[in-house]
Amino acid sequence: MSNAPLNQSTGLNRAVRQIGDGWSLLIVWEALNGTSRFDNFQNRLGVARNILSSRLVRLVEEGILVKRPVRVGARRLEYRPTSRAEALRPALEMIESWGRTGLTNGAEASEAASKGVSNGVSNRASNRASNRGSNGVAAGAPLNGRAFTEIRH
Repeated sequence: MSNAPLNQSTGLNRAVRQIGDGWSLLIVWEALNGTSRFDNFQNRLGVARNILSSRLVRLVEEGILVKRPVRVGARRLEYRPTSRAEALRPALEMIESWGRTGLTNGAEASEAASKGVSNGVSNRASNRASNRGSNGVAAGAPLNGRAFTEIRH
């Protein structure tokens, strides 16, 4: 890992700063799949109320979710995904697919990656990628240690 600071203007860095953390990604995923009420998010994710509350506030502030009454005049609120959340759907679907199939057996996944075999999602992403990052790695290509730099806060 390099000790050089990460370029703060990269798209990935900006996205991570806006989305925040793993809980936020899971909340957005749930919202995109129909979960809308606080108690439902909490039950489905098993997250502490204070953490869920702070993440929902941040996601609303960032324009990823919108908070509104469940119906006119109601005191109960719901959280709905905005177009910014919908724009995350393809990336989250790829991560979800990778988590379902790419993490089942680390040894098998490593062997398949070394042979250029994947679950199909990475191959499609790699085939669509025509640009390369500053590190020379094609977008969507299998990652290795050369593709990462250390992030320091």
